[in-house]
Amino acid sequence: MSIELPDAIEAYFSADKKGNAQAIAEVFTQDATVTDEGNTYTGRDAIRQWMANASTQYTYTVDRPSRRPTSTGARFADLAS
Repeated sequence: MSIELPDAIEAYFSADKKGNAQAIAEVFTQDATVTDEGNTYTGRDAIRQWMANASTQYTYTVDRPSRRPTSTGARFADLAS
C-alpha cells in the first residue's frame, strides 16, 4: 500500500526517475542547501552539479516509501536498496 507524499517529495521522486540532474535541481528552491558526505551544496546550480557528479560515481535505487501493516499497527518502511 502506498502513502500520499507531500507535493515536494513527490516532485523529487518524479524528477529522479528522469535521471536528469537538471530536473532534480529544479525541484529545490533557488537557495536550497544539500549536505552529502560532509560537503554542502547551496543553490540549484550547485545541487545540479552535485547530482551530475554523484550519478557518475554511484549507482542507486530510489523507491517510494510504503506503509506496511504490523501487529501493532502501520509503520513506514524505506524500501530503497
